[in-house]
Amino acid sequence: MRSEPYKIKEVKKSRALKPYERWNILKAAGFNTFNVLSDHVAFDMVARGMSAWSHFQKAALMVGDEAYAGARSYYSLEGAVREVFGVTGIVPAHNRIGAEKLVATTMIAAGQTVLHNRGQASGLVAAQGGEEVDVTNPQAATMPGPASFGADVDLKRLEGELHRLGRRGVAYVHVDLCPDGWGGQPVSVDNLERVAALARTHGVPLVVDISDVFTVAWWNRAAAEGGELGEVARRLLACADVVLMDASHDARSDVGGFVWARDPDTNDALRNQVVVFEGLHTYGGMTGRAMDVFAVGVREMAGGELAQWHQTQIGELADMLWADGVPAVRGTRGIVLDAAAFFPQLGADEHPKFVLAACLYIQGGIRPRIDGTWRAHSEPPGSRWLHLELPRCAYTRNHLREIADVVGSVWAARSEITGLRLANQPEFVDEAVFEPVHERLFVTIPRAERSARRLFEPYKIAIFEPLKVTDRPYRVQAIREAGYNTFLLRSEDVYIDFLTDSGTSAMSCHQWEGMTDTSDTPYGNRHIQELVETFREVLGFEHIIPTHQGRAAEHIMSQCMIRPGQLVPGNMYFTTTKLHQEMAGGVFVDVIVDEAHDPGNDFPWKGNIDCAKLQAEIDRVGAENIAYISHECCVNMAGGQPFSMDNLKEVSRLCQRYGIPIMFDATRCVENAWMIKMKDPAYADRSVREILREMMSYGDGCTISCKKDFLVNMGGILACNSSELARRFRRMLRVWEGEVTNGGLDTKDIVALTRGLLDSLEDDYIRMRIEQTQEFGRKLLAAGIPIVVPPGSHAIFIDARRFLPHVDQDEFPAQALAAAIYIETGVRTMERGNVSKGRNPATGENYRPKLELVRCTVPRRVYTASHIDYVVEGIVRLWEKRDAISGLRFVYEPKVLRFFQSRFEPVRPWTF
Repeated sequence: MRSEPYKIKEVKKSRALKPYERWNILKAAGFNTFNVLSDHVAFDMVARGMSAWSHFQKAALMVGDEAYAGARSYYSLEGAVREVFGVTGIVPAHNRIGAEKLVATTMIAAGQTVLHNRGQASGLVAAQGGEEVDVTNPQAATMPGPASFGADVDLKRLEGELHRLGRRGVAYVHVDLCPDGWGGQPVSVDNLERVAALARTHGVPLVVDISDVFTVAWWNRAAAEGGELGEVARRLLACADVVLMDASHDARSDVGGFVWARDPDTNDALRNQVVVFEGLHTYGGMTGRAMDVFAVGVREMAGGELAQWHQTQIGELADMLWADGVPAVRGTRGIVLDAAAFFPQLGADEHPKFVLAACLYIQGGIRPRIDGTWRAHSEPPGSRWLHLELPRCAYTRNHLREIADVVGSVWAARSEITGLRLANQPEFVDEAVFEPVHERLFVTIPRAERSARRLFEPYKIAIFEPLKVTDRPYRVQAIREAGYNTFLLRSEDVYIDFLTDSGTSAMSCHQWEGMTDTSDTPYGNRHIQELVETFREVLGFEHIIPTHQGRAAEHIMSQCMIRPGQLVPGNMYFTTTKLHQEMAGGVFVDVIVDEAHDPGNDFPWKGNIDCAKLQAEIDRVGAENIAYISHECCVNMAGGQPFSMDNLKEVSRLCQRYGIPIMFDATRCVENAWMIKMKDPAYADRSVREILREMMSYGDGCTISCKKDFLVNMGGILACNSSELARRFRRMLRVWEGEVTNGGLDTKDIVALTRGLLDSLEDDYIRMRIEQTQEFGRKLLAAGIPIVVPPGSHAIFIDARRFLPHVDQDEFPAQALAAAIYIETGVRTMERGNVSKGRNPATGENYRPKLELVRCTVPRRVYTASHIDYVVEGIVRLWEKRDAISGLRFVYEPKVLRFFQSRFEPVRPWTF
């Protein structure tokens, strides 16, 4: 699998700390990473409860039935388990411990033995007066990876124990499909079927933990080189007399579990026990919402795509570590590090496993999994192995590179690292308190913090949206039905959506949290006050007026500021902006620098206004006949190109001399501010927030489509310093949009916008956002694909004229290329050329603009490096057969903004 079968819907921001800050935090926690607050952890390498949810699971959270008895949510969970596994009558529990507790209290008599493959003891067996014997293959700890099925039961040893103890001496055989004690190594279906046969022969029930059943099924299918995943999972389940499941593994839920017995009497006994220990038999210690989330997770795991991607990521991480020589074993849940190999100089009383955990935290904010009893981690073999479990769907390839780099840096400095001394006598890991044997844990670890090579997303994935993967025939039919217009495709038929960055960002948990606590009134409320105060502080404009989106702000500004016949000079047109200017009677004049019209020119400031051109227009018509300067940040139609601060100052001085207002299109103002920081040495040490405030100080107002830089799905802003202009804006707002207290926005969107503005100004975030786009461009250039250079901020623009030189511009090469990219890859892009520019109203001819581009727009916080690589590879494949792509002709052409709804057909049949 090349890239994630999902896109990001919601992110959870992570806090950037320096190593010395983490040292102080860990010292306060007694050098025990278990007790570090999660807010201070960058990478929580614990699979249980740390995985990302799908947006269907989040929706399920809101519909849970919290009835004490007979909750709909229980029947939803039971139905999901029946659909996937074919069993009915499950007994719910609050987690795996709850499920095991029901099994132990129901099935163990004092003095009986549980034979298992867990690799470590369970306190529940001892609590029932039972004994435990591990019958795993003796070589389990040294198996090289999941393909070796290291958790297989030693059949001879099992048979021997069954003979020795007899039926009455054995409570049950317990097989965990991915036992923690062996680093999550799986069990083979062949071995489990043999275990089941032995257990049946001796009249002993077989209990199987199926928490990772589809992960194990995936490895078994890979070993057998085929087979349907669900069929393998059902073969595993068919071996069991009793199954238990933890919701936090393959089902990616935070809490929950269940147990089920094939024998009706045993199932009744389990159901009787649940009311003693867990809760009523229709909730078992889970809330209704937890059961609904669990039910969705059970259904989603059955497809296998998420299990496959999880194993792909673990494999990538293992390869990165092995390339650095790190002693690591690959498991199904993550990586297991050999602490003894890291620190051969440390004795057992210096606790190398906990030293390694402390070093990983101090160096890179990584918290490994260490929990349970102290004995399990202080004595062999548990004292040797440190688990780095990978939560499902939560981290990106960039995160994996960072994790590998942190581990590799500790490995490189291993000889300098000293030990820890235990300062108490703990029974459980969370009670342990350490202090360094020497004054500090290590001498130095030479590693730069957040260098460009190690750039990674400053957030983890909280919620994702599953994506539909289609084949080529399906996409051919879909684009035909859409009239070869990517705007008319159904989003569910799109794998990666690079159509636009407008309203398509992933919001943060902080934004969603604010949306749940709002005063839902259209009148005065605290939310609009907070929005106005925050935007006023950030932008510097006195009057902040909300609108439902950017084009509403454009409309109001155009109608209030343009007299018929006035010019509106600007740094290149944008479709809706130009339309509103013309609807008000204005005439747009392009005064952008000439370099902006040359896609191959690598001038760094293609968004600059040519002051000589502007002066010439002033001289030609007079300053009184110029409504205002339309000054766009990171000019969209030029390829997301920024203006420089020096040019802005020059334009501001010129306009001030003539009394001409400057009105920014500040839709991508944060991106422009970052480009100034990145390209202008004078601003290299300034924060993006400071640069933005200075930018806006050279203008008189702005419109903003907040659906771009400010990370929301809806919203706009109209701002100015003039009280008279603000009065006119507000008067028109009341007629056309809504109340002045909301501009047509829901209060939830107002809160999301205020918080999104603050999110967008974090330097770590905007750096990563711009770098993702820039890296996309660099990869295409390296492959020889003609794009607008230098790469812009929000999108990469492919030069369709150079990609399809055999297609005349009146056959719309950019439109044809966008359709062809979809057919080849399932990726949706957008035409920005002859179709978008429209027709000359006087002649009826197409404008034939100099730029004939396909825009590949990267939504914010939505796609990962893996997705970008997939897109690059697909475009490169198409480049190699570009001669087979012909042009298009209109089948239907609207009169206004024709690119949205036009329909086309190929001039000649496509054969690529």
